Amino acid sequence: MFPSGQGLPLLGRLRILEVYEFQDEPVLFAAIGDAGVVYLINLLDVDDDNYQWLAAPLSLGRFENVRTGKIELRRAFTQTEEGHVFILSHHGSRMPDDGVQQVPCSNLDDDQLPLTGERLRVGMPALPDDVPDAHDDVMTELRRLEE
Repeated sequence: MFPSGQGLPLLGRLRILEVYEFQDEPVLFAAIGDAGVVYLINLLDVDDDNYQWLAAPLSLGRFENVRTGKIELRRAFTQTEEGHVFILSHHGSRMPDDGVQQVPCSNLDDDQLPLTGERLRVGMPALPDDVPDAHDDVMTELRRLEE
């Protein structure tokens, strides 16, 4: 299970903002950090209690473009604004000290990425209870956190 609310090396605390694909747990989702950075996160692998995710940092504008399908999912991971993504590894109930690795986008393998052409087409956000449910309020809050 994703360590929402736990402090992660390099990233800080993340909380799930929207879930786009769910199979017993979130598979593809957006999370936001305390500093206002949004991450698109994709579950790569689960083995017993060992999880691995791919996380792409997104600016607010890029997040909106991914949500609305203007940017395909694969490109969101392979062409990040910062040129890197993070691989998060969680073992059992803890995140090890080396559980967050920064990886250049160019080092990603095809099997770590969504299929070419896959896009989100999200209207109103599916938000947790502690986040405003009106789209404009969410975007205003994200912009405030980005400042």
